[in-house]
Amino acid sequence: MVVAAYLKQKGVPAICPIPKPSKILFGKPNAIKTTPSESMQLDAIAEFLAANYQDSTVVVVNSNKLPDQDVVEFFKSRYAVAMNVPDTFITDAVREVKLWDITRETLTMRFSDSGSYTLVVPTTNKVFVTKFLSELYNLQYESEGKCRFRVIGLEDWQKYDTDLDIQQLHDLRVTIPVTGYLDFT
Repeated sequence: MVVAAYLKQKGVPAICPIPKPSKILFGKPNAIKTTPSESMQLDAIAEFLAANYQDSTVVVVNSNKLPDQDVVEFFKSRYAVAMNVPDTFITDAVREVKLWDITRETLTMRFSDSGSYTLVVPTTNKVFVTKFLSELYNLQYESEGKCRFRVIGLEDWQKYDTDLDIQQLHDLRVTIPVTGYLDFT
C-alpha cells in the first residue's frame, strides 16, 4: 500500500499483472489491470453469448459443489443483464442443470430434446470436468447428430490437458478462455 500511495502521489501508473478482484483498484486512478479476474471473464462470456448465441439453448451446468454455487449464480445474473431480462425472471433467461451424478442416463434426461446447446460449465473441479466431458461426448455420439453441444469452460481447464481427450474437446467444441499467450513466431 505504501508503494501504491507513493506512485499515486507522483502520478506514475501502477500495473497489476495478476487476476485480483477489481475492488483493490478502486480509488487508484493510476492503477492499470492487465489480467481479468474470473468474474470479469464470466461477465464477458455472458455478454458474448447474449449477443452471438441467441439461436442456441444456453444452459449453465451446476456441479453442485459448494465452491461453485456463487459462480453459477453470478453467471446467471450477468447473463440475465446481458439479455435485458429483469432480476425476477433470471430462471427464464438461462436454464440451469444441476448434476449430482454424471451418467449417460442423467445427461439423457436433461438433454432429451434434439438441438443445439451451449453449455457454460463454471467449475474448476477436475474430476467433475473430465467425467462430464466424457459422458457428454458419449451422449452426443449416441444421438447421431441430433444433439450438438458447445461447451464453455474456465481458464483453469488448461491445467487438465493430460486428463482431457483432444478428440472430445474438438467434437464438443470446447472453448476455454485464455487471458494471454506468448507468440513465439
